[in-house]
Amino acid sequence: NTENVRRILSRARLISLMDCYCRLTFGHCDAPVNVCLDLDQVAERHIRELGAREITFDEALDVLEKTHEAGLVHMAYGHGELYEPGVINSICSCCTCCCGVLAGVQRFGLFPHLLTSHASTVTDLSACIDCGDCVDRCQFGAREMSDGSLAFHQDFCYGCGLCVSTCPTYAITLVD
Repeated sequence: NTENVRRILSRARLISLMDCYCRLTFGHCDAPVNVCLDLDQVAERHIRELGAREITFDEALDVLEKTHEAGLVHMAYGHGELYEPGVINSICSCCTCCCGVLAGVQRFGLFPHLLTSHASTVTDLSACIDCGDCVDRCQFGAREMSDGSLAFHQDFCYGCGLCVSTCPTYAITLVD
């Protein structure tokens, strides 16, 4: 979720920004492209070798806000030959139509086996008006309309918070 990503960014000594390789390659949606954030050593390398540009913490937060509004899922991970166990060095804002990882995880039902979330959502059904706005924002199929009412599948919830920010009655909350 956005708060966890904010904490990760606040610890970085260097942040870089570059275009999303997946969205550039596949182009299945009109989501923002200049959204991939890298940290520290990976940022240094991408600035030097791939034309990424250094940005400030506040600029990174603006990117996160823009991508959240666009319905993209924030994914923080470590990767590449500079990867150290437990160290986050990249933050991508992903969609299920372009991102190879997110699309594959969703398509083959691998989410609970490959991705870890530090949060989930809780819905106050007495406040829910069954509008379906949260269903449209959920990239994981955790929410669906069934016979005019919201059905929530907790096991599929990634805790990205996209449904929380779109709920008109504030019936959905994010919990650790």
